[in-house]
Amino acid sequence: MRITKGEVGVKGRVTIPMRLRRKFNLKTGARITWIADDDLIYLVPERQGGARRNLRALERQLRIEA
Repeated sequence: MRITKGEVGVKGRVTIPMRLRRKFNLKTGARITWIADDDLIYLVPERQGGARRNLRALERQLRIEA
């Protein structure tokens, strides 16, 4: 897992770094889901099968790395 830092802009906007946009094929208008859990926020791209499938994959990955 690689960590990337950024800033929240004046209007609450954040920029997804180019490296991550390319990796996850995020184009203008891409749909994402924000998930808040205790003190963490997850940004999950919606793909075929929707955000729930991606969230389950994220949960499995976090359990393996913890």
